[in-house]
Amino acid sequence: MPEVVILVPPVAPAAIASALSVALAMGFLALTFRRFTGPRLALGAAYLAGLGTTAWSVAADALWQHGPGMMWIALGLVLCVDHLLSSGLAFGAAILTRPHAALIPAATGLYQSIKQRSVRPAVWIGLGSAAGLALLVVINNALFGEPSISGGYPSTFREQALSFDVPHFLWNVLGALFGPLHGLLIWSPFLIVLVPGLRAAWRAAPGWVRGASLGGVLYLLLQLKANRYSGGGGFAAYRYPLEALTAAAPLLLLAYTEWVAKRPRAARLFSFTVKASICIHAVYAVVF
Repeated sequence: MPEVVILVPPVAPAAIASALSVALAMGFLALTFRRFTGPRLALGAAYLAGLGTTAWSVAADALWQHGPGMMWIALGLVLCVDHLLSSGLAFGAAILTRPHAALIPAATGLYQSIKQRSVRPAVWIGLGSAAGLALLVVINNALFGEPSISGGYPSTFREQALSFDVPHFLWNVLGALFGPLHGLLIWSPFLIVLVPGLRAAWRAAPGWVRGASLGGVLYLLLQLKANRYSGGGGFAAYRYPLEALTAAAPLLLLAYTEWVAKRPRAARLFSFTVKASICIHAVYAVVF
């Protein structure tokens, strides 16, 4: 048999793009946090979001969709208070990256409109987001000959999302949270300490924070309904919850300031789990 030459593109551009997109996402999160906290805490929270989650060990390690998706969602959060149309355009880029991210701007705009009793947030964020969705349909039509949001993916995911297979869905949710290889709370245990503070955080949160966190939850639930929680092979830890964590990051920071920081025992436990989370991802990112 004659020799077959397979051309492999250089890895460096992909590595640079993935690391840069995650770094920008964390920078945008820091700017978002500054809306309701001081610069020191905002910067520390952004570093934790980057180093204590798979943003470092997975999204910045290879050119997944998650780095750019997190970047556009975080930029949308920065802009969603004062620059609604620009926020929608950033969210539209997130939809172009991962189509079901549309649930995040939808919830953000609608919740703001309900709280403000004004259609402006829903309309302007919706218009900007719709531009990304429309561009996605145009691109898919040009590449695959069909105007859709699924691109080259089979109909399996759509069928699974619309099915009534509740046991499969519940198994996915449990695996995504507690699975030893891919569980969110296993690989980022500091999140466990924040859970009791979510009620206090919700009371203190402005409308855009509530809407974005709801959108993040809906995004992740749809992901787990349509697909398996593991996210494929070739890596450990988790990847699917990253966009949801980005959307919910402001609410999680409020859970710290409104509940954890006011309780010495919880604060000590949080400090321990933060160090554990960063060490876990440092070992995975550097060694493996």
